[in-house]
Amino acid sequence: MSHQPPIKGKKEFRSFVLRLKKLNPPWRAKDITKFLHQSENTPCYTTRRALWLKVWRILKRNQVNDLPRSGAPRTTATTEYLQAVKKTIGLKRNASIRNVNAKLRKLGYKTSNTSVWRAKTELK
Repeated sequence: MSHQPPIKGKKEFRSFVLRLKKLNPPWRAKDITKFLHQSENTPCYTTRRALWLKVWRILKRNQVNDLPRSGAPRTTATTEYLQAVKKTIGLKRNASIRNVNAKLRKLGYKTSNTSVWRAKTELK
């Protein structure tokens, strides 16, 4: 057996698992996990079950690249929102985030304490 360097990145590991599946079509996640555990450079997963789950997910997705994340982008980064926060904070010298959030909600913004805090830190 030749010594192979350990698999480093996520994409390398995914492509390796998918290549193993391509070379051995009847193999399931359990068989690939067994093969990986018996190899010289076993992946650094805590348990065999964790490795099996990782391999199973890779086979289910059947792609090397990350999938796009779900959810809408943050709206707190818009210049309109930042200006509204700046204006509301400027009305009172030591305005609390809770009070600024309440005023913005009255103005019709869909906001939260966290988004006001994030916008406030961006303004500094």
